[in-house]
Amino acid sequence: MRNLYVGIDESNHGRPQEIFVAVFSDNPEDIKNETDEICFPKQRRHKDINSRIGQRDYRFLLAPFSNEKYLISNVAVSLLSGVNLDRYNHLNFYIDGELTFSKKTRIKEAVSKYRQLG
Repeated sequence: MRNLYVGIDESNHGRPQEIFVAVFSDNPEDIKNETDEICFPKQRRHKDINSRIGQRDYRFLLAPFSNEKYLISNVAVSLLSGVNLDRYNHLNFYIDGELTFSKKTRIKEAVSKYRQLG
């Protein structure tokens, strides 16, 4: 068993119909903190994109709902759809933005319920 690392970011800058992007990896070396010296720079040209993607799984979600209270927990579960969670003993979420204690709790509860259903 191993860990699954999930990075989530929204790309519509708070406007309605948020677009969420997630990347899934089981390689701990893919995790970079904003304080790390070596981070991937933004890429505006997609030259040689296949070599950058490698063995990572990228997913996208258009979220037409805007209930801020439940948005990120619904997004996290929706992006997990189709992922074989039985292969992993631990999920590590890295979500861009400020997460309050209550948001973190809702995410954990929603993912836990989702895992029980699967």
